[in-house]
Amino acid sequence: MTTQRIEPSFPFLQAAIGLTLAWGVSVGVMCWLVSINVLDSLHTPVHEVLRIAVTIWIAMMVGLIPVAILGPWGVLPTVWGYFLGSGARVLITLAGYSILKISGYLSSDLVVLAMVGIYVILLFVEVGYISHYLWHKDFLDHVDPGSTLAGSRGAVA
Repeated sequence: MTTQRIEPSFPFLQAAIGLTLAWGVSVGVMCWLVSINVLDSLHTPVHEVLRIAVTIWIAMMVGLIPVAILGPWGVLPTVWGYFLGSGARVLITLAGYSILKISGYLSSDLVVLAMVGIYVILLFVEVGYISHYLWHKDFLDHVDPGSTLAGSRGAVA
């Protein structure tokens, strides 16, 4: 009798909800800092921060797609998916910023500070979800399905 191990898929919905919550908090903090003039020596309107924040949120959601697709194939394809997603994230964020800046929807260069603040917070959250997923996936890859000690890493499947 052979046992077939079901590969856990990447929790895309959980990661998307977590990233959206972190995005909301970080955007709220950045808008609050702009509205009380902490980051506002050039009078940056809050709506400019919101425009770039939406661009970052779209880039983060697109960046999760390769991880979700390649996740069930193993640890290495998951890492490849992360790097593909991070490349897409950077390109979408920079292209969105450039389009908004050229079209005149962003008047202040201080929006870049808000962009970096929001992006870095979301990057930490995303890396947390992916590393948690990889840790458990690597653990499952090293568990012998026929072993009675499911928690031991000694036997390689």
